[in-house]
Amino acid sequence: MAEVETTWTSARRKTTGSEFRLIMIPPEFWTDSCLYINPSLGLKIGFEGAWICERIPIAKGNKTIERSKWLGVILIESQLRRRIEEAVGQRPSNTDVEALVRDCYELIVEFVRGMDRRQDYIGVRPHIYAATPREFAMFASSVQVTRDAVAASQAVQVL
Repeated sequence: MAEVETTWTSARRKTTGSEFRLIMIPPEFWTDSCLYINPSLGLKIGFEGAWICERIPIAKGNKTIERSKWLGVILIESQLRRRIEEAVGQRPSNTDVEALVRDCYELIVEFVRGMDRRQDYIGVRPHIYAATPREFAMFASSVQVTRDAVAASQAVQVL
């Protein structure tokens, strides 16, 4: 049995209850598009992400439709780390913060794999990229971006 269970909007680690959620609230009402929850520390941390997708044509009967193949996410450089540090307070150790960031990254990867598995895209290797706030601003109005956007933004692969 898998350690992480995924849905269309989340990935949750069964052993700890830590969770990644895709926030489906329009940006005019909620600024962050992602949420990391760690119940053992009482953390709920919002952060921004632009999802990297590829549109794949699929034949359905006599029609061709397009599906999104999820490839990864672009995050704002150091935003998640800073927000974890602020939420934990009292000068958390770098090791503790790094473990929480890594936990969130692992959940994001499992979330992307789960999205693709539901659409029969097996073997996708999700990636996480970081872009400066200025570079990330080019995605401000997009929930999904293409591979070309990763190169154009000069985002750096972090996982």
